[in-house]
Amino acid sequence: MQEVITNALIDYSIYSLFVLIYTLVGAYQNINVWGMSFNWKIYVNGLVKWLALGAVVVGSTFGAFLLLAQAEAQGVDIVNAQAVAPRVILGVVILASAVMLGKIVSKLATTMGVPADELKKIQEQSVNTDADKPLIVNLADLPMPSEDYIKAKLQDEQKGGIGNYYSIPTGSYDQLRNTVLGNGYDVDNYYGWQCWDGTALLWQQLGKGLITGNGLAIGCWDLKRDVNKYDRFDLVTDVNSLQRGDVVVMRPNHIGFFDGYDGAYMTILGQNQGGTPTNPAGGSAFNLARISKSAFAGAFRYKAWASAPAPTPAPARKSNDEIAKEVLRGDWGNGDVRKARLISAGYDYNAIQAIVNGAVPAPAPTRKSNDEIALEVRRGDWGNGTDRKARLESAGYDYSAIQAIVNKSVPVGGAPATMFAVGDRVVPTSLISYDGVPLTQYDNAYTITELQGDRAVLSARGQVWSAVRTSNLNKL
Repeated sequence: MQEVITNALIDYSIYSLFVLIYTLVGAYQNINVWGMSFNWKIYVNGLVKWLALGAVVVGSTFGAFLLLAQAEAQGVDIVNAQAVAPRVILGVVILASAVMLGKIVSKLATTMGVPADELKKIQEQSVNTDADKPLIVNLADLPMPSEDYIKAKLQDEQKGGIGNYYSIPTGSYDQLRNTVLGNGYDVDNYYGWQCWDGTALLWQQLGKGLITGNGLAIGCWDLKRDVNKYDRFDLVTDVNSLQRGDVVVMRPNHIGFFDGYDGAYMTILGQNQGGTPTNPAGGSAFNLARISKSAFAGAFRYKAWASAPAPTPAPARKSNDEIAKEVLRGDWGNGDVRKARLISAGYDYNAIQAIVNGAVPAPAPTRKSNDEIALEVRRGDWGNGTDRKARLESAGYDYSAIQAIVNKSVPVGGAPATMFAVGDRVVPTSLISYDGVPLTQYDNAYTITELQGDRAVLSARGQVWSAVRTSNLNKL
């Protein structure tokens, strides 16, 4: 028995030596070849992992030997059990050591096979040589998500939805950029301000989810690119043809918005890439960072931000008299809106208005009652907020009287309007967001969690789904 234990410990020590060599070669490669900063936890964790694996294998084999020995002690005849066990343990250790030796050779081959010019470029990634430019980020230094995060992420994707809802302007990339820069967003409510959360904001505004398929940002491209592009994005595979606003997926595991080129680098707008402030739960706010073009995996190009085609030739210019007739007909709006549109089109507002003022006015349209206008307001025909007020007053209506009818939901034509309140359970009758964006329904019914005028925010399973008009809802 003692001889078997001694041999097992010697065999395991040989295996441990290979594990130690592998760890040291890996540390040398990461620090001196790839330019990573030293992090002792990474190497200790790797060393413990491989040593524990070897201990489990040797321990299991030794346990089997003890069972055989116990069987003999109980009178069960097993031929040559004690002679076979040390050989089995040795064979297992030789196999494990051979695997580690192969990994050592593989790392050495990679280390010695990197061309000098490529090595220099890689090493330069870890040093910010120009304080006036965005920080250079080495993606290999960014920590990988934990197993708990990945598990929770995949469960969340199976449920569907768009996560914690943030209202972000997306009329242009610069609108989004100016809004998010220096701020942090946690869309999935896991581990603070991660890179995925930052880009998922764009999909969220479209009523869509940004799917990973494996809980990692790289999965958005490697596994789910055809799903994530929907009908709103084009796929970009050439790192040298990126446009500002493209959502770039990078290896080993990062994602952000392309902001421009800087030599061999991409300037990326994103979260969790060294920005400030940081979130106690993890990650950091949006900032700009330079990342090597060699990290590029692919990109999503939002069609609404794509470079616009060449403008069509302007139509033939009309005379002031012709424009005055169009103004009388109502084609150019009223008040300041009319003035701005005429000036923007290159016409002399004062000259045209003089013609209009001296012309015989066209018959005024039949004026609608306040109740009729209130019904149109609830239907969304007159817009919202200050825009609604300006349009009603410009059309000659009493905004305060009409808004009072709307707020009280006074019945129009004898048909009572449906009253809603926070906490009501409702079903959408039209899958259109409050801003007119098509939606995808994930739940049979939703709960109103916010209500302001005809704008209702709907939630399910503790997550915001979307904001919709109350006219598109049925109360359960």
